[in-house]
Amino acid sequence: MKLDNISDIVTNSSIFCTGCSACVYTCPVSAIHMSENEEGFLYPKVDENICTHCGLCRSVCPVYSPEYSNKKNPDCFVAMANDELREGKSTSGAVFPILAQEVLRRGGAVCGAAFRPDWTVAHIIIEDKEGLERLKNSKYVQSDMSDCFPKIKNLLEAGRLVLFSGTGCQVAGLKGFLRKEYQNLWCIEVICHGVPSPGVWKKYLNEKFDVSHIRSIEFRSKKYLWGNESVALIEFCNNNLYKETYTQGLYYYNFGNNVFLRKSCGCCQFNRLPRQADITIGDFWGIDKKYPQFNDGKGTSVILVNNIKGYELLNKVKYNFKVFNKVLLNDAIPGNPNIISSSKENSYRDIFFKIFKKRSVQEALSFTAKDLSDCKIINFWFTKNYGAALTCYALQEALFNIGYTAKVINYMPSHWRKMYSNTFSESFAKKYLYLTKPLKNYADLIDLNHVTTNFLVGSDQVFRYDFYKGDGDHAYQLGFVQPNKRKIACSASFGTLDYIAPPEEIERFFSNLNQFDAVSVRETPGVSICKKRGISAEQIIEPVFYLSQDEWNKLADNHNEEHNKGVIYFSLGYKNASKNPKVIDFISKKTGEPINIQTFNYQRSVEDWLDSIRSASFVVTDSFHGMCFAIIFHKPFVVLCSYSEMRSRMDEILSLLGLQNRIIDPEADGNFEELLIDIDWNNVDSVLEKEKNRALSWLKEKLQAPIKKKELLNVRLDYLEEKVKQMTSNNSSNFSSENYQCYEDIALIYNRFRIIRKYYWYKLLSKITSGQRRKHYKTKRYLWHDKIRRLRELKKRFHKIIR
Repeated sequence: MKLDNISDIVTNSSIFCTGCSACVYTCPVSAIHMSENEEGFLYPKVDENICTHCGLCRSVCPVYSPEYSNKKNPDCFVAMANDELREGKSTSGAVFPILAQEVLRRGGAVCGAAFRPDWTVAHIIIEDKEGLERLKNSKYVQSDMSDCFPKIKNLLEAGRLVLFSGTGCQVAGLKGFLRKEYQNLWCIEVICHGVPSPGVWKKYLNEKFDVSHIRSIEFRSKKYLWGNESVALIEFCNNNLYKETYTQGLYYYNFGNNVFLRKSCGCCQFNRLPRQADITIGDFWGIDKKYPQFNDGKGTSVILVNNIKGYELLNKVKYNFKVFNKVLLNDAIPGNPNIISSSKENSYRDIFFKIFKKRSVQEALSFTAKDLSDCKIINFWFTKNYGAALTCYALQEALFNIGYTAKVINYMPSHWRKMYSNTFSESFAKKYLYLTKPLKNYADLIDLNHVTTNFLVGSDQVFRYDFYKGDGDHAYQLGFVQPNKRKIACSASFGTLDYIAPPEEIERFFSNLNQFDAVSVRETPGVSICKKRGISAEQIIEPVFYLSQDEWNKLADNHNEEHNKGVIYFSLGYKNASKNPKVIDFISKKTGEPINIQTFNYQRSVEDWLDSIRSASFVVTDSFHGMCFAIIFHKPFVVLCSYSEMRSRMDEILSLLGLQNRIIDPEADGNFEELLIDIDWNNVDSVLEKEKNRALSWLKEKLQAPIKKKELLNVRLDYLEEKVKQMTSNNSSNFSSENYQCYEDIALIYNRFRIIRKYYWYKLLSKITSGQRRKHYKTKRYLWHDKIRRLRELKKRFHKIIR
């Protein structure tokens, strides 16, 4: 990484700065102070009115000029202190207390992270064994370095021994601040997974508990065996306990999945070899695979000795360990990948902090960990179509812009999975769409009723029978949604001038659509289609217009290919579309720009496609969304279209904007001079802004309106009996239900054999295991037993047809 000056680090602090505070205490005029940003992390802020631009801050910054002076291949040891020390507050093998006690015994001081009275975390300096208790135990939150660096320097200059413990970046920051080697200083670094936001931790505690009643916090409690699932314990003054596990607790789970780590942790310059400190310590995760004899369930540590100073300290205390054996470094790395690499940034990180700023931290944590959100969206995001992916993205982001959290339903009908696997849309979705966990069947879709209130279908041609046929579950008519939930069609499209489907499907489709709380369609013909069947629908504009040009620019900025100006011709490749429309040569000659012909390419990224339109000087296309983005990016354009169905939706947008002359037949021949007339983009933007506000107002109004009291379909007992018979027949795989009241019951019956197997499996595991694992399996057993109990009730009711 090359940075020209310290302002690069401060200006782009969300990417580079580790928050070590070395620059703050180096500044001779006190022009720098630490300030909390929107994400709850501390960053240096420069007062330009005071700054003399002396450059000292740059010279001590470990990010600006990192140093790697230690051994590239450090010696590796496995270590275990005596049982009493490990069973105390130490979270692993108790290496740090042994090293700290040695320094304190020799009259030195120890600096490490400790809880403050309000349970936030800061580095403190202690000089006795009583103070050492505060430094034990892991703290899964970034510590405030406060004024430790100048205090450490004063102790060193006075000839005192000092032991400093921190993360790699904090050790690097201290060394940068000191600007010289001190023989009376030892640095220990922990193998760092990444530092969570202090602001998130503080907000989490204050929302969930009365912090004045907390007696102690242990992030990795030894009340449960080391090496099993990590458990955080909060003990209160009334002796009550709050327990949070690594897999089920909101804070713990999100920390482990890198959701609210500091930006710099995703590109850490200090999680690598050579390491920064004299000694590196951490849990020896994965010890059972290579050295099972060194795991007694009470904590095992890995130690890396990075230089001679590290050996000098370790040699003085190694006989205090119960176990101290040299092992291969390569045996420690698989369980501790942060020895050599950074933790990968979670794709939900930015959206987590977006929610965190506006909503409760519980909502933000639940969004990333439990699929909880205000809205769920279902559409064709996965198809080989740039417009489908971008329409989904636009609706998702628009919902966030109007104050709702949204997730996209990660569901693909089985008959589409092979056809649409491994396309650019999947890559795009991983980066930009907030997907639910993968859903494979109708029962999975039903489960979504537990995690949201609002279901939206749209936009794009989600109501076109040719596109959704074969979806036996009728997911795109929200057939899986319970009656107490809100169902909205947002700018949905039939794709044709009338709804064309088999008679039985027409009746089924509009019966389902009649259960919606609100229906909006993308094209005016859709209003007429609904009206003929007694359904009220409103026409609102295509969702890609819900986002501003600046928002689309940010997405296009992530392109990989370089695109030159010119006349771009983007074609979807329809059979009757001309390969060489005459209008292209005309525009190229008149503008003097080269022609860039682009056919649809499944390997090309969505961002590259967007940027190619943004970079063009003129756009010629037969794509509806190609036309939309030419308008968004203010590019002169012409649309080639001879299809009546496609032309109707293009004409609608162009007529609204007064650009009807921009659509021509691909075979057209003649004078195209009017296509070179400048477009009044101010007028276009004014109309689009009005339509955008109308669409978003409609959406917000419908999301806030009372949920419609729905007419329940086919709730007679004989209907349910018939459905159960279908399920228990050989053709049960084709079963889907319209009975809203009985969705969950039908799902239980349909999955009855799996439920029974799961229950007895967890019942067995809860009896043959012990400790934390036994508690985990007992919890699972109780959950499945509830389903067994309900299934037994259903069997009594339908005993003649369920066996």
